[in-house]
Amino acid sequence: KIVESVKAVGAGEKAKIVRGYCESKGIDFPVVVGDSISDYKMFEAARGLGGVAIAFNGNEYALKHADVAIISPTAMSEAKVIELFMERKERAFEVLSAVSIPETEIYIMENSDFGEVLEKSKRMRVRLRGLAGELG
Repeated sequence: KIVESVKAVGAGEKAKIVRGYCESKGIDFPVVVGDSISDYKMFEAARGLGGVAIAFNGNEYALKHADVAIISPTAMSEAKVIELFMERKERAFEVLSAVSIPETEIYIMENSDFGEVLEKSKRMRVRLRGLAGELG
């Protein structure tokens, strides 16, 4: 029954949800996390609202639109980075490189080699998702 009630949400709908939620709750610094092409419009919406877009083991499309990339086998890394942005907002960029989480690499995309980050992220996706990770 639960699976039957799940509705897939596309890129445009994710962006609309972020904008609507932030407006209704008075959020001025949204932090969004995604990993694929269906997240890029949400990333753009968050950035347009003054927030930050984080790619977690992202594919090429997510990384192209992300401010930050996290490559990690654990979602705890996401929680740590999100917490940092929630506390410090844009000032989190100043200390992001000092964050130490085992088996985790964090990149500020505008200061990083895109190809290197993409290759590392691809390897992690395959490691975690098996052959499905090779699909992008």
